[in-house]
Amino acid sequence: MYCGTRGEVTDDHVPPRSFYGKIPPNNLIKVPACEPCNQGFGQIDDYVRFVLVTTENKESRTRKELIPTVRRFAEREESKRVLESFYGSLETGYMQNDKGAFVERQRFEVDGARMDAFAVRLVKAVFYREKGYRLPAGYVVKPMHYRQLPVIEAMIGERDFWPFIIAQLDQSPNRQRWGDVFAYSWVQSPSDLNATWWLLSLYDRAQYLCSTWNMALAEKWPRG
Repeated sequence: MYCGTRGEVTDDHVPPRSFYGKIPPNNLIKVPACEPCNQGFGQIDDYVRFVLVTTENKESRTRKELIPTVRRFAEREESKRVLESFYGSLETGYMQNDKGAFVERQRFEVDGARMDAFAVRLVKAVFYREKGYRLPAGYVVKPMHYRQLPVIEAMIGERDFWPFIIAQLDQSPNRQRWGDVFAYSWVQSPSDLNATWWLLSLYDRAQYLCSTWNMALAEKWPRG
């Protein structure tokens, strides 16, 4: 489903089973993937789960269940290379919270490339689930983390479109949910069956706004 290879395939769970608690739902998303693709996702999956479980919605029941698992992962010797940049950027001090008060907290840098790669994989998988075929050649997934939206607005000078498309996704009947771990909704372009927008939530918090674009149009997307 990811690379287009024909032949023997395995089931890839999206998101991975390791993102769920002790009893995963019975209806997890499964898509066909060749063995090299499936095995190649391991380090990215571990990294993204670590970031989300340690930083995101503290009210998520499943997130709380996974904290001991993530702690064991972080303490393993083989995990040090995966988390090297995370620990290298970690600092503790008094910083402003959302209300402007200075509180003691930790700050770190997240590997955006790994997070984006995970979002791209999610969209390719749910596209396949909804459409019944893989994203065609000539189309790409453009992932945008919510924290990137103000930067993108400033780059392209467009402020009205984002509230519009997010409202469309929030109201879309095409919404699927797997407990408090994963949810998505999507809308489709009226002029192109393969041009779509997706809202991805993980651990009960919206994370990514993604689109599938014809590559010729995607090349015009601002970089930076």
